[in-house]
Amino acid sequence: MRITAVKRKYTVVKTFVFMNVLFVCAFAVLSSAACSSAQKMEGTETQDSSTTKPLADTADAVQKNTGTDAAPKKKKSETTEKAHNILGRATRLVLSCKDVIKNMSWWSRIGFVPMGAMDRPDSAMTLSDGQIVITLIKDPLPSPIVMFSTKDIRQLKDTLNELGIPITYDLKGPSYGEIRLISPNGVHLAVRSEQDEPVQRTTGEDNVITGKLTELSIGAAYLQREQQFWQTLGMVVTKSSLMPYPFANVNDGTIEIGLHENRDILTLAITYHSPDMKERIDRLKKSGIKFFEEIPSDDNVIENAILHSPDGQIVYMFKTVE
Repeated sequence: MRITAVKRKYTVVKTFVFMNVLFVCAFAVLSSAACSSAQKMEGTETQDSSTTKPLADTADAVQKNTGTDAAPKKKKSETTEKAHNILGRATRLVLSCKDVIKNMSWWSRIGFVPMGAMDRPDSAMTLSDGQIVITLIKDPLPSPIVMFSTKDIRQLKDTLNELGIPITYDLKGPSYGEIRLISPNGVHLAVRSEQDEPVQRTTGEDNVITGKLTELSIGAAYLQREQQFWQTLGMVVTKSSLMPYPFANVNDGTIEIGLHENRDILTLAITYHSPDMKERIDRLKKSGIKFFEEIPSDDNVIENAILHSPDGQIVYMFKTVE
């Protein structure tokens, strides 16, 4: 990702911070009926940027009106819809890189440790921070790729064909080795059988360096189109709002994807939050980690920052607003 203007960079961070305020103050989640109505209107989606109010102004206004002192707390809405991702269980992120060892060293400095035997450390290595598993691979693949494990890959192919979702695949004997698909806004997904893609268990504990993994984030040119894709796969909406811009989070019980309309998040980003993010950022800076972007607050305190791995994987570190 390359953020083209300072105001736009700050807006991405401010909107993430606002999302925390929004859900601490617990705005009601849009009802499933409203979501259905919005999906029916997808064919009439339009976007006129020339009439859009400046995003930074919108974020500032909403933040001022929804602070903890500005409105009473409401009970947080929760989805009652049960998720069933037809792709199976999310297992890991595959990150393409030119130098596996160099990247492994970088990821280890932000809280990731190797998993299992390192038989080919120069060509592939799997690591985890306790919440997410990543595999660094020396291969010119799209990056990142969200991997899934399925019980019946032949049946899955038939189901995706029936749903009209474009796929590519590799043959493996009488069956399929891997099925690949892409969301409308470019999130790459790949599915293998349980035998070829075993689930790797994590501890579930927060990353000691970067904090709590809250979502994998992606910008969406049209929110409803991207949201409908994930819901067609069986994921459910857990959070959504039209302010300060349209966004929705979808979840299948194992992975949370944040869909952010017209945000400058061009590839899937790993997003962390923590109340003490300032201290975490300070410790990383002292350790020699270079940040792609440090975003000062109104009082010039660095509580939010953006990291890029050696090969460009985006990592967001945002302060949780209590």
